[in-house]
Amino acid sequence: MKNINKKLDIKYPCEWTYKIIGNEYELIVEAIDSIFSKYNCKDYEVDISKKSRSAKYISVNLNIEVDNETTRLKYYEKLSEHKNITIVL
Repeated sequence: MKNINKKLDIKYPCEWTYKIIGNEYELIVEAIDSIFSKYNCKDYEVDISKKSRSAKYISVNLNIEVDNETTRLKYYEKLSEHKNITIVL
């Protein structure tokens, strides 16, 4: 059995990619912009990753530099809590 509680060995600062899934590209981007504007963070990229066959869901990659684990987890939490975002990986 794998140890799923093993901590990742990440060297900070680093480029981090969040995979974000939602219903509409524009709403996902709007959510990202609203979250990161609160942190005065404008240096990130959002790229479409995939669309579902039925076009009900879309996934995007959010690439951003994170300074430490606390910041990385804070961003994950804020993205996960947003009403326009369904899943964050």
